[in-house]
Order: sequence, then C-alpha cells, then structure tokens
Amino acid sequence: TRGTKDWSPELTGVPFSAHPLPERDGSYWNFGLAPYAGEHGLMLLYRFSADGRMLQSAHLPMPFSGYAHAFAQTERHLVVVLAPLVWDRERDVTWFDAEAWQPALGTTVLVVDKADLTRVVRRELPAGFVFHFGHAWEDGDRLRA
Repeated sequence: TRGTKDWSPELTGVPFSAHPLPERDGSYWNFGLAPYAGEHGLMLLYRFSADGRMLQSAHLPMPFSGYAHAFAQTERHLVVVLAPLVWDRERDVTWFDAEAWQPALGTTVLVVDKADLTRVVRRELPAGFVFHFGHAWEDGDRLRA
C-alpha cells in the first residue's frame, strides 16, 4: 500500500474492507466491521469519489458481532451477509482465533438503501458463510445474487 488514508478525523483508523465496489458514476462503495464497538458491533458504510473524497458515510449497529469479508450491490442497494462467525472480545488470542462459529445465530442479510444509508432491511437465513460475491441485481421486488 501507499500508507494509510484518513477520510476525516472521525474516520481515522476505522475498518475498511479490501473489496470496494464501483458505482456507475466512478465513485466507490465500501464497508467495514467493528465487532468491538457498541453492544454488538458497528457496520461502517462508505461512498467515496474516484479521486478519494468521502461522499457519504454512516455507521449502523449490527444485530450481532458477525463476520463479513465482502459485499454485493445492486442499482439501489448494498447487500452485506453477516455470517455467525462471532468475534469474542473475552478471548485473549489473535483476531481470527477469537472468531467462534455459532450456527444457532443463523446468517443475517442486511440490505441497505443507497439513497438513505439508515434504511436497512434485515433477512434471516440458516447459518452459512460467503467469502466473495459475484454480481447482484433486482428483479422486480426480488434481490438476486
């Protein structure tokens, strides 16, 4: 890398996924998970311009401190799948060793409205894990990935 990028004083040192997704206008979307923040962790959402200016950001409470490595997007939504791989702050081990598979929690899909990052629809699925995504799209009132 070329060093750290501080988007703003409020966003210094916050998590940022390695897999941003491009928007048609040349901007990018990304997310970061902070399972150690708040009661169940926070999901941070970002939209930044091609020249590196922050255009939008939001932080949302997570339903549990689950894990997501990448995400998908449609024309109108960001889709983050939280696997029940839960970070346990009490375990005094490395980051990934502190993750514990808890299938009883199931998997939660968070569908975030790009026009209003505070509008989130949650869908619950059986326990599962996804590392990377392909394309996603909307087909009427259905989301396909």
